[in-house]
Amino acid sequence: MANKLPSIGKVDSIDSAGRSRATEQAEKVGKATEAAAVAAVTKADKAAAAESASAVAAAPAVASTAAADAIADIAARLRSGTLTASQAVEALIQDAVAKNLPGVAPGSKLAEQLRSLLAAYADADPYLAARIKGLGTKE
Repeated sequence: MANKLPSIGKVDSIDSAGRSRATEQAEKVGKATEAAAVAAVTKADKAAAAESASAVAAAPAVASTAAADAIADIAARLRSGTLTASQAVEALIQDAVAKNLPGVAPGSKLAEQLRSLLAAYADADPYLAARIKGLGTKE
């Protein structure tokens, strides 16, 4: 029997089919590798995001603790009699100005405006005025 060689057109079509299958497999492997890389980056990003989110969540807790300590200190001094009610209100206003205008100089125009507005509000608001009057009488 004689072996008959395939025609050139058939050889090309077989090679093309073989190459396209190999190309498809290589593309699948490449896509899988890319997907794995993206998943790894995503996991790392999620871990970093969770870590920074917990740090950000802790910051207000620390700030609120510091604010509570400042208020507790003013209340303790008021109870001990080292501060009058009006001095306690002034100390609370100073604390509010300092905390709400970080980076602004205490004697700046903006700080003075906020201080005067808070003092005026404390005097003009009937509820606050009654609470301030009651500060000196409560134990």
